[in-house]
Amino acid sequence: NQRQVQINMDIMKLMATQQPVARDMRFVASLMGIVAELERIHDYVKDTGMVTNQIHGYPIPRELMIHFPEIAEKSADMLKMALDAFRNNDLEKAQNTPGKDAEVEALYFASYRLFVTYTADHIDQLDAINRLEWSLHSLARIADRTINICEWSIYIMTGEMVEIPARHRPPLVADK
Repeated sequence: NQRQVQINMDIMKLMATQQPVARDMRFVASLMGIVAELERIHDYVKDTGMVTNQIHGYPIPRELMIHFPEIAEKSADMLKMALDAFRNNDLEKAQNTPGKDAEVEALYFASYRLFVTYTADHIDQLDAINRLEWSLHSLARIADRTINICEWSIYIMTGEMVEIPARHRPPLVADK
């Protein structure tokens, strides 16, 4: 949080003293947005660590944890790709990275179904399961915030603000 404030103050000072224009102004303005997204991603990671400490020792079955590593890895890979696109002014990578979110979402919803099913039979573990799901949701949100970083990068490179759909939700399962 403090680092974000310091970077924003440095950016404001730069704008006031250097008066950037055109692409430079897009870069400076976008940097504020990207820093805000990175700060929020940091909060998600911190929250996941806190949940891990809170549920330590609770009897959480392994099958509920099955998608955690893959969601974390895919979200981290997306973030790395987005930051590489930003750093290298790689428009194609910035445009293609958000498509990876569909994989994260599919895994998240598969896990969520497991959580709901398990909780129905183990209501006594509701608090721990709820916190675990919160942590899983935080990991999936990293991918969503990464899409925002891509949008800012595209703005820097093209001058166009684009809205990339963040959610690729699977269809509802119909009652039979």
